Order: sequence, then structure tokens, then C-alpha cells
Amino acid sequence: MPEQDRYGALVKATFAPSQDHTLFAEAVYSRNEIVLGSSQTPSTTTGKPAYLYPGGGKWYPTAAVDAVLPGYRGPLRISWRMVDGGQRRDKVTNEVLRGVAGAEGTFAGFDYKAAFVYAEGKARDDFVSGIFSDARLVQALATGLINPFGPNDAAGLAALRECRAVGQQPQVQDEQRRR
Repeated sequence: MPEQDRYGALVKATFAPSQDHTLFAEAVYSRNEIVLGSSQTPSTTTGKPAYLYPGGGKWYPTAAVDAVLPGYRGPLRISWRMVDGGQRRDKVTNEVLRGVAGAEGTFAGFDYKAAFVYAEGKARDDFVSGIFSDARLVQALATGLINPFGPNDAAGLAALRECRAVGQQPQVQDEQRRR
């Protein structure tokens, strides 16, 4: 179960200024926060620049390359799961506000009911950890500091940290108004 917090409130009021007329109002607020997590980021470059590990890089797997292509020391096209980047986590926050104001009753022998409704929904997605910029990863891999073949040293971890995507993603808003 993902970590989540849910809050909600409802306020409703009615007022009868006379026997034939009732005024009413209602306000509802809801806020949901959920932290989603999944396994470490897999590298995938479909439709994007390939992840290349440079020939002569600090972590170049010479023995493994020689077993397949003896003497080759050029760049390697790689795919890997960034275990040192930690679990992918992002926090999604949704807020909903709804208000209703209206009147009902009898007027000149007719029953009536009228209301104004306002509703607004907002969603926000914040990267928390383990999510990376592909463009920055391509650049960082070219330095040879990152070890995609095993655990990283301090320099590799620092280079990975510089590639993280953190903070708020573009806010999505949905507003609905009815009269």
C-alpha cells in the first residue's frame, strides 16, 4: 500500500426565512496526497539519444568486452537499472473544492428550486527521488564517472545526483462551473 494522507470536510447550512422559502449552502473540500514508489529507474532510450559508456572509462568492462569482441575499446551502448539512484518515488496531491448555494420553495403557486454550483479540482505531481533526466544522464555517462556495471564510488554517486529530476511537475488544473 502506498503512503497516503486523505483529508475532507463538509459544511452545510439551511435557513428558512419563511414557511414557503428555504435558502441553502454547502461547501466540500478534499485533499489527497499519495506517495507512489516503484523499482529503480530502468534506462531506456527508445526514440532518444542512446546511453553510451565511453571507451577507456574508469569502469570499462575490459574482460567482458574481450570475451565478445577481443581488443575492442570503443564506446558501449548500455541499458541498466540505476540501483544507486534509489527507488522511484513521486508525490501526487489532489485538491477538490465544491460549493453550492441556492433556494427552494413555493412562489405564486409554483414550486421552485435553483442553485449555483462551483467546483474546482487541482492536481500536482512532485518528483521525490529516483527519477532522472535522460539528457543529463547521457552527458554524465560520457564522463566515465558513473558505474553502470556495479556500485558507484563517491564521484559516481555525485554525478548521478546531478542527473536527478526533482520538484514540481507542471500543474494540472481542471475547473468546472455550472449555473
